[in-house]
Amino acid sequence: SSTEFVVRQATEDGRFEGTFYGSELSDGRVVRRGDALIFVGVSRDGSGEYLHSGRLTEDRIEGQTLSRGRGFLMAWSAVRA
Repeated sequence: SSTEFVVRQATEDGRFEGTFYGSELSDGRVVRRGDALIFVGVSRDGSGEYLHSGRLTEDRIEGQTLSRGRGFLMAWSAVRA
């Protein structure tokens, strides 16, 4: 399947705003380590919180999502559009 991970704004203090799977992200944080951007953000639905994290290198993201409410961990990857 496919979806969009949208980053609308990133700030100098390491925060970002955006959406994932159409849900607003809260508590978005980003840090640069070498050539990579590492990020984490939280979304919510009726089942609870989803924690999304990943590492952007060049034009590819390797990430993972933890669903606390549904009890699963999903690995995913993405390409920068």
